[in-house]
Parts: sequence; C-alpha cells; structure tokens
Amino acid sequence: MILDFGCGPGRDLKTLAGLGHTAIGLEGAAAFAAMARADTGCEVWQQDSTRLDLPGERFNGIFANASLFHVPSQELAACVADNCTLH
Repeated sequence: MILDFGCGPGRDLKTLAGLGHTAIGLEGAAAFAAMARADTGCEVWQQDSTRLDLPGERFNGIFANASLFHVPSQELAACVADNCTLH
C-alpha cells in the first residue's frame, strides 16, 4: 500500500491506482481532498501535515511529490522522524 502524501486533487493518486497499486491519499485542503476522492475513487484522508495521525506499519511506501515544501522548515525534521521508519 502506498500513501500519496499531499495528493492535491489526485493526479498522482489516480496514476498510482491505475498502475495497480493500492493507494491512499493524504491532503490538507478539504476542497482538494474532495476532488481527489471524486476523481480517483480512492480513500483520501484530510489531515494537517504537521499533525499527522497515521496508522503504524500500514504503508509499504510514501510518495510525496513536492509536498514537504508545505511543512514549515522548523517542523520538517520532527514531521519526518515522527512518521517514518527507515529500513
């Protein structure tokens, strides 16, 4: 399962699903989250990227195309450290 972090209106989410991946979108903007759900048929969670509430050990990968630019630089290290386990 792949998390599309900051999926916006769903362009990349739709591509991931079209390639056969099980993908879930994560988006901070309510309007974009609604657009992504409607356009992709995928599950999309609306959450603030600096206050994530993600289930542990659910995703095999995270796709974040330019999404981390929206995380304030002083919060970036904590955001990544709190939500990623590197193997």
